[in-house]
Amino acid sequence: MSSYILIKGATVVTMNESNDIIQNGDILIENDTIKSVGTSIPDELPESLKVISGKNKVVIPGLINLHNHAAMTLFRSFADDLPLQEWLQTKIFPAEERLTAEDVYWGSSLAILEMLKGGTTTFVDMYFFMDEVAKACCNSGIR
Repeated sequence: MSSYILIKGATVVTMNESNDIIQNGDILIENDTIKSVGTSIPDELPESLKVISGKNKVVIPGLINLHNHAAMTLFRSFADDLPLQEWLQTKIFPAEERLTAEDVYWGSSLAILEMLKGGTTTFVDMYFFMDEVAKACCNSGIR
């Protein structure tokens, strides 16, 4: 059975060839596919429709993070008052030597949760245990 979401009355940034911005626009979503974007929606809508008000909101395409070390969320606020090279040499590199695959999975999962909450739908990662990063991506649905 399909699920439907209607975002109604938003400012929609389309990123189409004309870079149209639709005022008071509607977006109809079926499962994970956008079915319609515009100022009028199809006349017949399913009973299972969930309506989200877009009033005073802007809908944009998902953001893309092109440079990431997702699992480093585990090192947030860790000696961050040091100059970069000292921080890397004396704190981060020694800590990274002790990372396990499971650490990277959970650190990446935390980063993915934060990215999704902030509108990032796709990211490029470069770190250790990339199979664990891929597993976290598969489990979350992020690209």
